[in-house]
Amino acid sequence: PAIGMSPTSLSFTAQQGGSNPAAKTLTISNTGGGTLSWSASDSAAWLSLSPASSTGNGAVTASVATGTLTAGSYSGTITLSATGATSVTVPVTFTVTAAPIPPAIGMSPTSLSFTAQQGGGNPAPQTLNISNRGGGTLSWSVSNNATWVSHSPTSGTGNGVVTISVTTGSLTAGTYNGVVTLSATGATSVTVPVTFAVTAAPTVNLSPSSLSYAATQGAANPGNQNISLTTSGGTLNWMVSDDAAWLAVSPTSGSGSS
Repeated sequence: PAIGMSPTSLSFTAQQGGSNPAAKTLTISNTGGGTLSWSASDSAAWLSLSPASSTGNGAVTASVATGTLTAGSYSGTITLSATGATSVTVPVTFTVTAAPIPPAIGMSPTSLSFTAQQGGGNPAPQTLNISNRGGGTLSWSVSNNATWVSHSPTSGTGNGVVTISVTTGSLTAGTYNGVVTLSATGATSVTVPVTFAVTAAPTVNLSPSSLSYAATQGAANPGNQNISLTTSGGTLNWMVSDDAAWLAVSPTSGSGSS
C-alpha cells in the first residue's frame, strides 16, 4: 500500500481570543496495492484530528483551537502512517492575529458645576468634549439621571461635543447632584458628576411698614421720616419710586442696606 494525501498542507487563521476557525478535511487514498490500514497523529496541542485511524480510503477532519494562544504564527504537522507504507506528513500553519483594540471613552472635563439664584435665570450651558482613547469606532450615547439636567446631542460617532444645560425652575435653595453617563458599544461607560448650587433669592425688609404725616393747611411741611431698608441673601441693587405728587423720596436707588 501507499498513502495518498490531499491537500498536502493546511493553513488556518483566527483572531486572538476569538472563535475557532472552521475545520478542514484531509482526503486519504491508497495509491498502491493491498489494504491500507492507516493512523493519524499530530504534533501540536492546538491541533486535533478525527478519526485517528481507519482502513482504505477515508477522510480526516483537522481542527484547531485558539484557546489562550497569543498573536503569532504557529507550525505543526499531521503524520499519516500505515503498515507497510511510507509515512506522509502534512504541514499545518496556524496564524493568530492580534485582537482589535476596543474603543475607550475619553472625557473632558471630568465634572461640571453650575450656580444660580433661586427663581432667577438659568446659568450658561457647559460642554463635554468626547474623544476615542482606544481603537476601532466609538459610537456613543448620552443619558442623565436628573430632571433639571438636559443634554444635546444624545448620541454621536467618534470625537464630539455634548452641551449640558441646567434649569433653575422651581428648585429651592440648596445643592443638587446629578450624573451624566456616556456609553459606547464595546467600551466602559464613563460618568460625569454634575453639581448645581442654587442660592437663596435676596430679600428686602422695610421698617417701619407704613408712614403717617400730619400738617396744617398752608403751614410748614411736617418733618421727614426714615425707612430702614435691609437686604439679605446677597447684594441687591434697589430703586424707589412714589405715586403721589406731594411725596418725595431720597435717594431713589442704592445697593445693599440703607
